[in-house]
Parts: sequence; C-alpha cells; structure tokens
Amino acid sequence: TFSGVPRFDWGGFAAIGIAIPLLLNGLVALRTSEGGYAGWLMLGGAAMLAVFVARELLAREPLLRLELYRRRAMAFGAVVMAAVGFAQIAVTYLLPVYLQHALGYSASQAGLVMLPAMLALGFMLPLGGRVADRVPSRYLICGGLLTFALSTALVGAPWTAASIVSITIVTMLGRAGMGILMPALNLALFK
Repeated sequence: TFSGVPRFDWGGFAAIGIAIPLLLNGLVALRTSEGGYAGWLMLGGAAMLAVFVARELLAREPLLRLELYRRRAMAFGAVVMAAVGFAQIAVTYLLPVYLQHALGYSASQAGLVMLPAMLALGFMLPLGGRVADRVPSRYLICGGLLTFALSTALVGAPWTAASIVSITIVTMLGRAGMGILMPALNLALFK
C-alpha cells in the first residue's frame, strides 16, 4: 500500500474482466447455430470465473472480499439484490417491447410510459432512505418486493392494457416499490 491506500487487484480485475464477456458472448452464441462455439465460450468464462474466485481467496488485498458472504445477511442480501436487479432490468427491457409489439404503441409512447416510472423511482429513493432509518428493513424489503411484483403482474392484466395511463400508473407503482426496497436492502446488508 502507498500511504494507507490498498493496492488495486489487477489480477482479479483481469480475470473477471475476461470472464464476463466470455460468459455473455457464450449466452448470445447459444441463440445462433454456433452451439459448439458457445460451449467453448461458456467453458472459458467459467474457467476465468474460477480463476477470479481463487485469486480473490488468496489475494492479500482482493477486489472482492468473498469472506463477507459467510455472513447470512450478506449472502441473502446479495441473492435478493441480484434477483431484484435482474427483474428490474428484465422489466425495463421487456415493458417497452410488450407495449410496442403486443399493444401497438410507438417507441415514443413506450418511452413516455417509462419516464414517469423512473421519476417515481428517483423521488422514492431518498424517501425510502429516510424511512429505512426508522422502520425495520424486513418490512420495507418485503413491501417493496410485493409492490414491484404486483405491478409487474398487473401490467399484463386486460384492464391495465386497455389504457396507456393505467399502464403508466401501474409501472410507477412498481418503481415506487423499488425506491422503498433498495435503500432498506442496502441498509440491511451493511448493518
């Protein structure tokens, strides 16, 4: 270290920096006729991921301290955060596709549905942080997850699909739930 600053783990950075593109390109190649090529990419990505884990376990100053995941709260929180992140990205991608291809909206109309939802998320994140300081995290996490799941389910309901306004309101509700969930989850992870 130089004056108390930890050394950057270039080996771990290189291993994960190679693993992620290999794994992602392997997943993309699965959709094409290049099945054997996809297998090699996935195998290479898995090998580099194993190199990353081994490196992080042995490094004096790792990029990611894997021993943190021995704590039950940290491991559970990481799984929930990954699931929430996956769901949020999936909904953010799939909702405009659904609006355009299934309901016939234009790209601009689909974007206008997403804008108020993102504003609701931006408004609720600081509010969720304040509430998380006063209310037990488990209630906010469960409430936020339920709100997000409910709004995602309601987007496909016939009465919701009948109007762009109702889809917008339901989508805003889901993002508001995320705004309550995320600060509470972060707080629970690092207590």
